[in-house]
Amino acid sequence: MTLDHIAFGASTAAWDAGDHAAARDTLAISARRPADAEADFFICPDSTAHLALEVPGTDLALPGLHIAEIVADGAAREGRRRVGVLGTTYVMDSPLYARALGARGIAAVLPPPENRGTVHRIIFDELVNGEFTAASRRRYRRVVEDLAARGCDAVALACTEIPLLLTPDVSPLPTLDSTRLLARAAFDTATGLRPLPTWRGGAVGAWGGRPRAGRGGRGGADGSRPWAATAPSARGCHAPPGASAGSAAASAAASFTAASAGSVASACSAPRSAAPGMAAV
Repeated sequence: MTLDHIAFGASTAAWDAGDHAAARDTLAISARRPADAEADFFICPDSTAHLALEVPGTDLALPGLHIAEIVADGAAREGRRRVGVLGTTYVMDSPLYARALGARGIAAVLPPPENRGTVHRIIFDELVNGEFTAASRRRYRRVVEDLAARGCDAVALACTEIPLLLTPDVSPLPTLDSTRLLARAAFDTATGLRPLPTWRGGAVGAWGGRPRAGRGGRGGADGSRPWAATAPSARGCHAPPGASAGSAAASAAASFTAASAGSVASACSAPRSAAPGMAAV
C-alpha cells in the first residue's frame, strides 16, 4: 500500500471559495504518485474531497472506490431506509450522500442548519487538533438524538474524525463509519474478493470493475465480507499543516490503514508475485 499526503490546509482557500476544480487538481497529483508506484487503485478516505473528485476533468491516473457509494452500499446491506448524514458543512450542504443513498431507495436526512454548524465547528476547531471532550461528545449525541426523533434508523459518519468521538457504544443510532467501510472495501478489492473499480473521477455512473484472475474468496451467503480495517489517526483527514497527530486508533487484524490527509490517495497494489489472497501493504 502506498500513501500520499497533501495536507487539507493547502487547499482550504479553494474549498472556502467553492473552487472544486482547483481542489481536484491537487487531488489528481495525489492519485498520480501512487500510479507511478504501480498501484492498482486508490481510496480517498475524505468525503469532502469527493466533491472535487466528481468535478469533470481529465481521468485520474488510477481508478478509485467512491466513498459515498461504499457507504450507501453498506446502508443497503443493513436494510436501512432513512439515514442521517454527519460530516463537514461542505458535505452536508452537498448532494453527495443524498444521491448515493437515494439511488438505493434510502432517504438521506440532514441535521438542521444550527446543528450542521456545530458538527462542522467541532471537527475543525477540536477533532483535527486531537481534542476530544465530553462536552462535544454530548453535543454530537444530541444531534444524533434529533435525527433518531425524525425517523432515522442509522447515521452515516461521513468524516474520518467523527467516529473517534462518536463511537458506536455512545451513539444513539447505529453508525455507518465511512472510513471503516471504505477500508473494508479496499481490503476486499486488494485481495480479489471485490472487482477492481473503474471510476476515475467525474460524475458517478454505473461503475464496477473487472474480476482479477487467479484471486478468489468467499463471503457470507448474504454477500458480506470479512472485517478488515484500521481506523485513522486522531489527526484525521482534515488536519491543517502543523496540527498535532494525537493518538492513533487501534489497528484491526488486516492493518489496512485509511490515510490521514485531506488531499490524499491511499493506493493499493497487490504485486504480480504476491500469493493469491494476499495484499501487499
